[in-house]
Amino acid sequence: MTGRPWTVDEAAEWLGRSRWSIYEDVRTCRVPHRKRGRMIRLFEDELRAWLDGCELEVRDLADGGRVVRPVA
Repeated sequence: MTGRPWTVDEAAEWLGRSRWSIYEDVRTCRVPHRKRGRMIRLFEDELRAWLDGCELEVRDLADGGRVVRPVA
């Protein structure tokens, strides 16, 4: 994970999708992201890996957050 995190709006624009489709993908763990409370962040390098076909690993955090990232 490198670079600054993107908001849902930034990721949606980059992916050419609606922000609501990104929210649905986050809710169902179909896109790499970091979630703490209501804050959702996505990273370009993880999105690129996901687009290239990497499988996703889902890890729930003790504080209720979640990390979904590509498996290397």
